[in-house]
Amino acid sequence: MLTDRYVLLGLVLCAGPLAVLGHGVLGAGSVTTAFLLGLPIAALIITGDWRGFSSNICDVLFTVLICCVVASLAVNGFGPNAKEPVLLLITLAAYPAARLSGKLFKLDGLILVICFVVAVATAATIRDLIAQWDDSHGKPFVFGLFDAAPTQFATAMSFGVLAAASQPLTVRRGLFISGAAALPTIVFAASVVRFSLYAMLLTLAVGAIVGKREQRKPVLIIVCVLLAAVVAGMAARSRTTLVFLDRFLTSAGLESVSAEDLRSPSSIPFDHGKLRTPTVPVLSCEPIDIDNSLAIRIQLYKDATRLLGWAGFAGLGLDGFAAVTCVTGHPAHNSYLQTIIEIGWPGGIAFLLLTVFAFGPGRVSLTSPELRFAGLGLLFAVLTSVVYGRLSRDIALFLFLGLAAGVPRCGIPNPARS
Repeated sequence: MLTDRYVLLGLVLCAGPLAVLGHGVLGAGSVTTAFLLGLPIAALIITGDWRGFSSNICDVLFTVLICCVVASLAVNGFGPNAKEPVLLLITLAAYPAARLSGKLFKLDGLILVICFVVAVATAATIRDLIAQWDDSHGKPFVFGLFDAAPTQFATAMSFGVLAAASQPLTVRRGLFISGAAALPTIVFAASVVRFSLYAMLLTLAVGAIVGKREQRKPVLIIVCVLLAAVVAGMAARSRTTLVFLDRFLTSAGLESVSAEDLRSPSSIPFDHGKLRTPTVPVLSCEPIDIDNSLAIRIQLYKDATRLLGWAGFAGLGLDGFAAVTCVTGHPAHNSYLQTIIEIGWPGGIAFLLLTVFAFGPGRVSLTSPELRFAGLGLLFAVLTSVVYGRLSRDIALFLFLGLAAGVPRCGIPNPARS
């Protein structure tokens, strides 16, 4: 039963890649995606450890966040996209789904699910990467549609590597894990996946530093091998790598960009629908290169910073930021900023405090494989959330917040269990 729960958790973590593969291979649509997300989460909640549940400060903060979300939706409406509230509901449900897993669990089922999905995803990416090797966009469109797919695949692979590296390791096992992950890492690095892979390596390094002494050498071997794989993937497409390096330097202000490469960021269409937002300042928008993902993020973060003071207690409403940012139609790419702006300051503060208490002093012990995975998975989920995050799709973050909140009870001893 414990293994079965972690098969379900693996399916939840791979829901994005599975949706891409399902759409590309079977032509599945958004309804299938909702089932891929919703059914495993519902099963985890129904079969959860209800008898052993004892609330703590993390659960209180999560409840406050839920109340703030409900209040914001009541004030601002459901936004221009009817799917977003449904996705947000499923995402928030990931917290109790993981929270009810109890203290004891096994990672084998989760690792097997991720290995299978990543193997299929790598094969699909290789096919389209080769066909689009010299494409100016850089990121291959998997199945000709999804240029974000390699990032989703790399994120799922990262969770698998973290789970495997959380197990008791020997040097031989470390070499086996890194060898198995090397090819997918090369493929995803060549597909211009950057931050997910860097976050994985950073998280592994943190695990080696704060973990048990006997774990350090094998984990550092994994870090070194996968770092070499990232470099190999970037070197394999050196021309594309240099293009993206030039874009990075341009965004950092170290190089100039020609006028013909600039376009108005607000040219991206967005259906405002019936979104009701309070009066917000008119943002001063300068043209940016909308093929430069770093330039887009810098603009989004600038806009988010300028809108923080206008969020109020109920925020701008779901997708409210996307309606008023200079890069129209884009979320903030940071779930914490998005929560403050769209849900309101009380909800944003509750979200931040929930994360802090989940990490809190002595919070996530690294004394067992399962607890190591909870702590390292949460670190990786937070790192990726502040760069890629969208609240209604940040299932992994809420999943690991739930896991971390359950072991060992948010750092506050439970007298009944002492």
